[in-house]
Amino acid sequence: MGRTIGIVGTGHFAGYLVQGLMRAESPPDIVVSPRNADKAGELAARFGVGIAADNQAVIDTADVVILATRPALGTTAIDGLTFRPDQIAFTMVAGMTLAAFQSVVAPARAHRAIAHAGVSIGASPVFLYPDAPELHTLFSAWGPVEASPDEAAFEVATVFPVFYAALYRIIEESARWGAAQGLEPAAARDLATVSMKATALMAEADRDRPLAEIIDSLATKGGMTERMIAVLEGRGAIEAWSESMEVVLRRVRGDMEA
Repeated sequence: MGRTIGIVGTGHFAGYLVQGLMRAESPPDIVVSPRNADKAGELAARFGVGIAADNQAVIDTADVVILATRPALGTTAIDGLTFRPDQIAFTMVAGMTLAAFQSVVAPARAHRAIAHAGVSIGASPVFLYPDAPELHTLFSAWGPVEASPDEAAFEVATVFPVFYAALYRIIEESARWGAAQGLEPAAARDLATVSMKATALMAEADRDRPLAEIIDSLATKGGMTERMIAVLEGRGAIEAWSESMEVVLRRVRGDMEA
């Protein structure tokens, strides 16, 4: 693509972003901030990324700047730094509005982007607001790229990376249960993981088929699947899952007491 990507915020998520970008047919040059020296050194050793002297140096080097810090830090990492009008800047910080980000990165062009750790294997949806069509090819190394029609829709989409991460807890609990029943721990984990994967692949393959219809085809009358779902619903587990997503959305929209 002939673009240099600069990443401000060198934590675990930055590592996933770099790993995914290296999947591109022509990987971009990447420069990262030095704050987390151990992580930056690891990325340099594994992928040959550059380590800038400071965050201003990241910005000075990059054509596309990605802010990937923790939400609690807000814009602290880039406050007072100088951007160029020819740059494109993305915030991947949950809850940071476009207006707040634009006010800090001007005169660069500001965008929001959201994805989850699956970027590392090219398996995360990538949502942009507003759209940046010229970067779809590059960002497709992370997964399918879509543009949100407005900021409200984008904020709803930001809940799903949290949803994705929470699914690990379900896999963990299922694997724990299997091991407690006598399965080898590795086998229990594999069964839980592959079952989750198969569910997602089937839903994707039959994307034009209503999910309720798929559920009905699996949960036969009086069968074990029907009984398991009934227990979950009877204990309020399904409603609690929706409530947890609502809490995340409220936090994304600024209600830190949620």
